[in-house]
Amino acid sequence: MLERNIDLLDINLIQMKKKIEKESRFEDTLFDYSIDDMKAFLNEAIEIEVEETEDAKTRGIVKKKNGTGKYISIKNVHISMKIILEGLALKKDMTPISIVIFLYNLFEQLCLDISRWQMSVYMSLYEARSDINITDENLVGIIAGNIGKYGYEKINAADIMNTVNELYNMGLLDIDNGFYKVEEKVYY
Repeated sequence: MLERNIDLLDINLIQMKKKIEKESRFEDTLFDYSIDDMKAFLNEAIEIEVEETEDAKTRGIVKKKNGTGKYISIKNVHISMKIILEGLALKKDMTPISIVIFLYNLFEQLCLDISRWQMSVYMSLYEARSDINITDENLVGIIAGNIGKYGYEKINAADIMNTVNELYNMGLLDIDNGFYKVEEKVYY
């Protein structure tokens, strides 16, 4: 059964908002979302695959009783990066750095290990994916050309390729017939 209730994930939206606002001020940018807006937005973008069980000892993460004497076990979480990125892009005050800060903090709340640098590389490729086919020949140039929007200056090709490999191993990138494909849905 799929749920759209991020309360099951125990995301601390107050802490997340404070961290995003602090980091945004440091980057001289603005983050203007209320807690209710963030919750509604994330409920739209995140699907949680759950299973009800009478036993607290089951596979997956058992979160809480649901009032009927049954436990709710979280099996999988599906994050629609497309919904998140398109939704954030519609806010006029959201800069590329603000979006990276938001995503980095969301992943941190979900206990997914990704650095702000990795998220910036992902965003560079996500942004370029609709305009150009990303191949081995243009991969480094695309990232190097876009990375300045995310607060980074010159980065060497070896660091970029290491990060691309890490994103591939995380399931955020895929390679299909020699073309790099940015995953728009993340599963964990």
